[in-house]
This record gives sequence, C-alpha cells and structure tokens, in this order.
Amino acid sequence: MAVDDVACMVRGEGPLAVASVLDNDSDPQGSVLTIVAADPVTAEGGTAMLMGDTIVYDAPGGGFWGEDWLSYTIEDPEGNQASAELHVMVWPGEIPADELVADPHGLAISPAGGAGRFGWTVQGGGDVDGDGIDDLLVSAPLSMGNAGLIYAVHGSVGATSIDAADLEAGMGGFVMQGEIANGFAGWSLALLPDVNADGRDEVVVGAGWANLNGVRSGRVYVLFGTDLTAPVDLADVLLGGGYVIDGAGAQAWAGWSVSTLPDLNGDGRAELAVGAPQATDVNPTGPGWAYVLWGKDDLSPIALADVQAGVGGLGYGMIGRTGDHIGLTVQGLPDGDGDGLAELVVGSEVAAGGAGRAYMVRGQLGPAVITMDQIATEVGGYAMEGVAGTGAGRALGQVGDLDANGIPELLVGAPGPEGTGDGALHLVFDGWDGNLLLDALVPPVGVTLPSPSVDVDLGWSVRGVGDLNGDGWPDLAVGAPYADGPGSDDEGAVYVVFGRADMTTVDLADVAQGRGGFVVTGEAAGNHAGWSVAPAGDFNADGADDLVLGAPLTGVFGFGSGRAYVVFGVTPSTPDLGACIPD
Repeated sequence: MAVDDVACMVRGEGPLAVASVLDNDSDPQGSVLTIVAADPVTAEGGTAMLMGDTIVYDAPGGGFWGEDWLSYTIEDPEGNQASAELHVMVWPGEIPADELVADPHGLAISPAGGAGRFGWTVQGGGDVDGDGIDDLLVSAPLSMGNAGLIYAVHGSVGATSIDAADLEAGMGGFVMQGEIANGFAGWSLALLPDVNADGRDEVVVGAGWANLNGVRSGRVYVLFGTDLTAPVDLADVLLGGGYVIDGAGAQAWAGWSVSTLPDLNGDGRAELAVGAPQATDVNPTGPGWAYVLWGKDDLSPIALADVQAGVGGLGYGMIGRTGDHIGLTVQGLPDGDGDGLAELVVGSEVAAGGAGRAYMVRGQLGPAVITMDQIATEVGGYAMEGVAGTGAGRALGQVGDLDANGIPELLVGAPGPEGTGDGALHLVFDGWDGNLLLDALVPPVGVTLPSPSVDVDLGWSVRGVGDLNGDGWPDLAVGAPYADGPGSDDEGAVYVVFGRADMTTVDLADVAQGRGGFVVTGEAAGNHAGWSVAPAGDFNADGADDLVLGAPLTGVFGFGSGRAYVVFGVTPSTPDLGACIPD
C-alpha cells in the first residue's frame, strides 16, 4: 500500500533529497518495496529525479513558495504496483516587502502620496461592508495637517494590490477624514463586532490628541459599518451613523489606544476598551486611565468624565498608579479564569521607570473605578513588570490557545529604548493568576522569545494572526521596525512564528531562516516595516488566515508616505504539511 508523503524545504536551499518516502508504505506479505518511477516535472513546474529509493526534488524558479507535489510508483518483488504523492512545502524564509507588490502570496496597499505615515496602524479581521469577506483598516494619522486619514479596505476574492487614491474615489473601500488638525485620527484602530445587528462590524478610530474637551483631551469615533463608499468626515459622526467618546479633560489623550473584548454585561454585544494614558510629556506622574464601555447601538455621545463618576451606566474606569500612564496600550481577552467574563489587559511602557508594566484585570462589571493598586495586590487580577529599560507593555496582543488549556494566551512586547533596544516578546499563558516578573517566565507560566539581533526593537508590535500555515495551531507576529538589512539600516522586519505545542523550542534566528515561520523585511532603509502588525482575517477569501503589516516610513511615494502589506496564508493539503519544519 502506498501512502502520501510530506516534506519541506526553504526556497533557495534545494535540491531536497527525500529518502523517507517508503517509510510509511507497506506490503501485505511484508516484502521489500522499491520506487520504480517518479514524475520528472511537478505540479507547479519543479523537477524530480529518482536516485534509488530517494526522490530528489528541486523547486520551481521565479521565487516560488507554497505547496508542490508529484506522483511516484512503488513495486513489490511480484511486480504489483501502487502509486502515491509526495507533497513538498517550500517555505519562503525571507519575504522582501517589495515582492508582495505583484506576488500571488500577498499584496501592497499604497498611499496617495504625502508624508502621512500610511501604515502607522493597521487592523483587520472584521467585515465592515457586510459582504461576508474580511476587511482591513489602515491609517495615516499625520495626513491633512495631522488631522489624519483612515482607509477601510474591502476584502475580495483574489484580492490584488490597492492604491489609496482608488479608495478615496470609493473603489474597493472608502476613506475617513480626521475632524481636527493635530488630532492624529487613526493613531489607534479597532474593529468592533456588530453591535447594531445590521450584519456589519463597526469601525473604531482613536484621535488621542484631539482638542475637543480641552487641550489634547482626545476623542474616539465609533462608526457603524456601512456598504457605502463615499468619503466620511469624522466630524459628521455626531450627526448620525455612530457616536463619539470624549476624554475626561485636558491632556487625557483618550483614544491613544483602543481594543475590543467579548460581551461582559450579558446584552449580547461586544464591549469597547479605551486607553487615556494622560500626557507623558507634561504630566510625568500621571496614573493614566483605561475604560471598559458597554457596546451600544444608539447615537448618544459618551463623556469619559461621566464614566469615571459612575454616571449613566456606561461602563467603568481603571486608574493606574502614580507615573504608570496606563492606557498607552489596551488589549481585550476572552475569559481566562473560568468565571464567564472576558478580561482586559492595560499596559504602559513608561511605568516603573521605563521597565514597563501590564495589568491583567479579570472580568468584572464594576465598580465605577478599579485601581491598579488593588490589582497589584492580586485582587481582581495581577501585575506584570518588565526589566529596567525594556518598556514591557509597549505592545499587547492575544494569540490562540498554545498550552492546550482552552484559553488564549497574552503577548507582551518589550522593545527597549526606541531605536537602540534589542527587544523581546513575552508569551504569558493565560490561566495564570499572580504577579509576574516578565524576565523570569518559564512554563507553565510563559515563555520569552529574545531578539535574534541587536538594536531592532523586537516587540514594538505584537499580535496573534490566526493560523497562517494551516497546521491547526495559532500563529503570532512580532514587529522589529529598527531591524537592519544588508547595508540597509532600519528597514524593519516582522517575524511570523508558527505556533506549536512547545514554544520553548522557538528560536527567532531559525524563524528568519524559514524554520518554524518566516520573516517579512522592509523595502529599503528607514522603512520601519513592522511598526504595526495585525491579523487580516481571510482578506482574499481563499479559506486561509492572512496577515497585515505597516511600514509607515516607506518612501516609494515620497518621504514618510508609508505603505501597508498583506501576506496571504496557505491551505496545505494536510495539517502535517503545514507543520513541517525544514532540517
């Protein structure tokens, strides 16, 4: 009996000698089997040669990566034959971002011009127009006198590269324009699962420096999903189509970060988290605030001052410790302690004198204000602290269950000082419940993935990105926007790590070589690829999860114009092929 086989390699490293083809084949009489034939040309245009019982495979040219296969025939001593297939996964190793512009494995989203830092923030995995295909958000917060532009990019079957000029014209999406100069709309983005029961997910835009309730008080816009493609002025959200959330006062910076979390109050709607870290530049002792706001479908604005005061039943607030500036990052998580309530993690890279902190706030319905002093005593949650100078909590994310307890895990980025930090990614297995020092993580509590290089700021951005390689395990992406290429400073990189049962075996240096993942690198010096990263859902409707990343200083369309990129996931013929790690 002939049984299909799997093997894998990294493109550019062939040819690959597969000597194990007969290992899973058998003969009813126990006779010795031999390979008597193999396709000389593979399904994707590669080549194969039979050398005894070894098949020597060479991948197609032209930068090919993905799944290839060929048929082979075995024979027993009596001349009985059977055929099977050898499936080979050719992993990309490194994907230069410019390759994605015209590549079947991804696409580029290009700005209309200007120095708006297109790709500053990216978000995906929601369906804004209700067509059943996931859409993306890409921001350029330094556009229009720092008022900001945000682009909704509609996913489609067989999606190809996109220009923002087309989006501005209503082709393939639409543009949202910031309300006020120097408000930096699009500094943060989220996609809120449908709260008004129209079959469309909602767009959340943070403008942390908007001067609408005092200097840099900040505003968040919730725009209900739509299939219309006319430009949207965020000032008009007050007139219908959504609602706004205003900071509690001057220098609140409300909207510096936003996230969503599953329904907490039992009304069937997802909740919204908003960070208001307070001005780090003029208020060094600021504790910072974060808020959980109940999902709603009415148009009435929310004043975060009311939330702090417990007025209106709108949600609740959280206040940090002196100098914490919590709310620089926020991340919702599903229930991790079995009480049926979703969790929220709030972070700050400047807390603890730059060591950084993140607080796990276990799901609750109040009181009006929860203090991080309380959480730090392990009442209602716990605190995580980084090492001096590492800026732990600069980025937060979640990734699916990796330790087989049914609970997704927490990602904490610790990039170090901007431009000079090596960085690290801390993976904290949820289900833990006690204060942590992030540099001391060991299973079953967590794992730390150190940077493979110096001065790259690994952990600047972190997210779970679904299952990109089709092996059934959730994958993660971590940005290193100050990574250098050969003779190319600060081109940036995103390391994509394929999830596995034992994350202690992950080495990002191996991942960069195509073993257990791959790396996407910037187009040129100073591009800062990996400044932002997010799951893209299934953007091209091929059944595989995708990844989106931003490189906001890409200069293809002028200095600081930026660019965003999508990498399509793969759907291997078997999970074993997706899990294959080259020798």
